[in-house]
Amino acid sequence: MRQFLAAGAVIAASIPVVLGKTSQELCAGSSQQIGGNYYCKAVSAITYTGVGSSGSYNAVTSMDPTTGQCASTPRSYSGQLAPLCDEVAMHIRGPVHLKQFAVYYQNPSSSSKRKRHGHQHLHKRGGEVQEKRDYITATINGEVVSWPNPNSPGSPQTAAAAAASSIPAQGNSISPGDSTGDWLRAGYYNAASATLANLTFLNNMGGQGSGTFDYDSGASGMNADMPAIWMLNAQIGRTLQYGKPECSCWTTGCGEFDLFEVLDAGNNRCKSTLHMGSHSAGDSNYFQRPTGDCIKAAVLFDGPSNSVSIQVLDPSTAISGSLTNAQVAAMWKQFALDSDKISVFQMP
Repeated sequence: MRQFLAAGAVIAASIPVVLGKTSQELCAGSSQQIGGNYYCKAVSAITYTGVGSSGSYNAVTSMDPTTGQCASTPRSYSGQLAPLCDEVAMHIRGPVHLKQFAVYYQNPSSSSKRKRHGHQHLHKRGGEVQEKRDYITATINGEVVSWPNPNSPGSPQTAAAAAASSIPAQGNSISPGDSTGDWLRAGYYNAASATLANLTFLNNMGGQGSGTFDYDSGASGMNADMPAIWMLNAQIGRTLQYGKPECSCWTTGCGEFDLFEVLDAGNNRCKSTLHMGSHSAGDSNYFQRPTGDCIKAAVLFDGPSNSVSIQVLDPSTAISGSLTNAQVAAMWKQFALDSDKISVFQMP
C-alpha cells in the first residue's frame, strides 16, 4: 500500500526517501515543555518508520439509534502500515481555512516503468490483465453510488494522495482530473472557484473532546484556537470516537494519525502523532503553525518501507489534474539539502 496525503495531499510513486536526522539528534539539548507536551525543533518534514504492527480492534457491527446500544466484533490486522491500511477519512478542527484538497490514484494505463529499489514509495502497479474488483456501495445524499474497492482481492494495489493548498490552482478543470499522467486526480475541492468533484464533506458538528462547531471559526468551546488536521479509521466518523468501547473502534486502537495538531490554545507549534493502540508515539519535532498565510503540504504512506512521511511543500507546487512520477519525487527533494529540517522517527 502506498499513499501520499497531507494538510495537503496523498499520492503514490517510486520516490527515494530523503533522509534527515533522527528525531533524537534534533531534540538533543533543544527540548522544552509547554502545556504538558515536549517540543524540540521546527522542521519541514517528518518520516515515521516501522509504522505497521499486529493486533486487533473492536469493529462496530451495529448501532441502535433509539437505545444507543452497540455491538462489535474483534477485527485482526497485521503487516505494513496496519491498521492504517484500512479505509481512513480526513478530519479537520478549526479554525482552519481549507483552500484546496485533492485525491490522486495511480493511472492503471500509465506506460512508465517503475523500478523497485530500496526506498520505493506508494502502491505497486498491477499487470496488464483486465482488472477484477469488488465494489463499494453506499447511499449519499439519498443517492445510491458505488466505486471500485482498491483493497479488494484481485485488484491491483493502488496509491492514493490528498493535497491541500493555500494557493488557488490555476487552470484546473471542474472535472476531477485529466486522463493522462502517472497519477490521476480522482477528487478535487477548490474554495476559490467553488469546485467540488467526487468528494463528500460530512460536516459533523463536533463531539466529546473535539469542541463545538460554529460557522465563523470551526471548532470552538473547550478546544478554541487549537486547529488540527488528522486521519481516522473511516468507521469512527460513522459511529463514535470517544465513549463506550462497543461503539468506538478508536478505543481499542483502530488507528489515528494526527498530521498537524495544535495541542494548547494559541500555540504556534503543530505536532504529529500516531495512535494505534499499544503501538503509538509521536515526534517532538514540530511544524510551524501558519498564522499570517496558509501552507501547502502532503503526506506519503509507503507500504514497502513501512513508513509515513509528512512534507511541507513549496507554495508553488501545483495541484493539477494529473501528476508525473518526476513531479511527485520533486516534492520530496525540496528540503534534501537541509538535514536539520527533516526528522526521522522510529516507531517503538
